[in-house]
Amino acid sequence: MFLDKADTVSKYIFFGLNTCPAGTLPTTMMMGWAVGKWNAINSGAASIKNFCKLNLVPMVAWVLKNLADDTADVKQNIFPGIFIAAYSYVAFN
Repeated sequence: MFLDKADTVSKYIFFGLNTCPAGTLPTTMMMGWAVGKWNAINSGAASIKNFCKLNLVPMVAWVLKNLADDTADVKQNIFPGIFIAAYSYVAFN
């Protein structure tokens, strides 16, 4: 994203299921998300669980937005669904 290679990210990281957003704002948001993950990992188990609980909110919002969008393909919910499952497992186990 940072190097303006959204098409490459969409193809090889998202496996063509989702389109990678491009531009300064989405790139900055993704970098902030990565920093939050890194901080949670460095801060221990309680911080990781809290991070996962808090990140359920945007992941569920992502799925709800896709479901509300009449043009969205069901396959666009695969990645957020994986995140929801993983975050739920870590947060509540």
